[in-house]
Amino acid sequence: MKPGGKLLCVLIAIAIFSAVVAAKYHYNVSSRRPAMMYGTGYHLEGAEEDVIAHCPVARPHEGTVGIFAKNLATGRMLVLNPDRVFAAASTIKVPVSIVVYEHFYYPADTETRKQYDTGIELMMMISENDYFAEFLDEIEEKIGPEEIRKHFSHIGMQKTMIRDPKAKEMFGYSNVTTARDMGVVFEQLYRGQLLNAEKTAFILEALANTIFGEEMARYMQGRKVIHKIGELDNVLADVGIVEGETAPVLMSIFIETDLSTEYASDYIATVSACLYENLSGEKAGEYRNFRRD
Repeated sequence: MKPGGKLLCVLIAIAIFSAVVAAKYHYNVSSRRPAMMYGTGYHLEGAEEDVIAHCPVARPHEGTVGIFAKNLATGRMLVLNPDRVFAAASTIKVPVSIVVYEHFYYPADTETRKQYDTGIELMMMISENDYFAEFLDEIEEKIGPEEIRKHFSHIGMQKTMIRDPKAKEMFGYSNVTTARDMGVVFEQLYRGQLLNAEKTAFILEALANTIFGEEMARYMQGRKVIHKIGELDNVLADVGIVEGETAPVLMSIFIETDLSTEYASDYIATVSACLYENLSGEKAGEYRNFRRD
């Protein structure tokens, strides 16, 4: 073979190798190391399948549930009452943090920015409430519920309201959302479509290091779980993304029940495991049927 031919072969081999590597890995904003490529494209539409058909354990003994789950690589979705309105509880701290970064953070001075970062990190990790109350006051004073509704609608959150008298009148709570709305905001946050790379990574890392591991994360066998729980009165919720070997799986689960908090926690943990197995094809930890008490 002529020298030119050998060089051409080498260049082709390098190009093929580079393409394989590029297809397998991409840069994940929440880490400085390569992460498994889960697929390309942003799946806004797709067929919705009934959760109960795949996870009979998701049928609640008492109360109401809302579930929105999605394989973020394939777009496949499992749903159950995804648009039913619930008290948002502390899950609302994620969209509140996004509003703070979008509207208040960059015009602020350095010291105030540090306070925003501290408050948001604590809200994500330990569900801190003092900063949360301050941020809600600022949102109510400077933006108002009507503009917030428009903002949320623009990013696909059709029924989410913050400090909204209309929500209080209609649903009994001033902060409300749905399983689908929270799923929509988590997906966009995870894909880096709501904030810049620095703040996206900051929030995702804080969510991954939460102290709360009894619900969605319980049977995930050490997989990275980026999630936020919420609990208020008889509502318990957990919304997040589990990073597995084959795909990241988004799950947003709300349950309103007069049964015990332990029952609600077991419900979310068990259903999360079943949803994850169905959407990822991977095995979760050995979960059991939860008891009614």
